[in-house]
Amino acid sequence: MQSAPRWRLFWQRRVVLSVLAMALVFAAWRLGAFETFGSTDRVHALIDSWGAWAYVLYVATFVVLMPFGIPAFMWVLPAGILWPFWVAYPLSLLAVAGG
Repeated sequence: MQSAPRWRLFWQRRVVLSVLAMALVFAAWRLGAFETFGSTDRVHALIDSWGAWAYVLYVATFVVLMPFGIPAFMWVLPAGILWPFWVAYPLSLLAVAGG
């Protein structure tokens, strides 16, 4: 009995993980986890309620996830929308240097 080729196992794992990720996102959507992000006013209120931790979380996720191939504009664009330029630019510059 011959085992499956290595590439087939790789793609099977990838498909299973993709389906699992989509199922988790769908479950979160059905449970209302994304309702806060329906309007910019609610997002601003949420970010403001975190205080300085919002900046720390922004820089930390940027630095950790950027090396995995997620493009920088995925963070720079929302930062430009959420915060004024004088806040968004230094945070993005610090995070890009860290990433």
